[in-house]
Amino acid sequence: MTTRMSPPRTRTRRARVLLPVMLTAAILVGCSQTPTALTTGGSEAAADQGGLRSSYSVAGSAADSAADPVAVSATTQSMITTATVGVVVADPVKAAAAVSELVDQSGGRVSSRNEQAGSSEQDRQAWAELTVRVPAEKLTTTISSLASIGTVENTTISSADVSAQVTDVAARVEALKVSVTRLETLMAQATTTAELLEAESTLTQRQSDLESLQAVRDQLADQVAMSTLTISLTTTPASPVLAPSGFWGGLSAGWDALTTTLNAVVVAIGAALPWLALVGAGYLIYRWVRRRAAATS
Repeated sequence: MTTRMSPPRTRTRRARVLLPVMLTAAILVGCSQTPTALTTGGSEAAADQGGLRSSYSVAGSAADSAADPVAVSATTQSMITTATVGVVVADPVKAAAAVSELVDQSGGRVSSRNEQAGSSEQDRQAWAELTVRVPAEKLTTTISSLASIGTVENTTISSADVSAQVTDVAARVEALKVSVTRLETLMAQATTTAELLEAESTLTQRQSDLESLQAVRDQLADQVAMSTLTISLTTTPASPVLAPSGFWGGLSAGWDALTTTLNAVVVAIGAALPWLALVGAGYLIYRWVRRRAAATS
């Protein structure tokens, strides 16, 4: 069976026809892609130059550029832990000094310290209360160490997950950093006084927002790294408050409520009497002045 080969002229004609078609298709594809890139670049330039009042557009683009660091930071869980401990000791004032030393040894610090010495003559009970900040990883060890100072009566520990908040603040800080850099570039490239003033005003606002967010970020970091521990030192354990039960229990509770209310009413009347006397004196003076005015007229 014989295969017919196309004549050289036929193949040449086909090549001449297909070549312009291929070139036209390549040009069309290139033109369809070029406007997209130009549109994207133009929108970013408009957001920086003509849309300085819109902080969201700049922040959004910057957040996309900082997506990788934020995603890395989001892998770690951020917890804010607080705890309260009640300790029964023989001398709360001395125990408070021992607690302060214990906190210093753990790498923490004392935020506040209130104490009162006991007095048998005035029937005054000694007590002390400390609010301390300790490294989060040493909170459990610090609470356990309080057993060497006194009898740990009660312990309450609570934690709050702030990972999402930490990630959000970190992303917004990075976004504002990029925005500030862009505005500084725009100020350097400003050609008119109006453009310069607009860029400067927006830059001032962005820098203020950035400093505020950085303060929030640092505060969150401190709360995550350092747990808050409140320690109450007393000489006697706290007596549980029992709810009244039965008829006599209800009668006793009602009597206590009645006496408390009457006492509050008496105190209110006593506090109001000086004011009532002052208002009465002012009213009498007013009446006297009116009578004198009526008599002279």
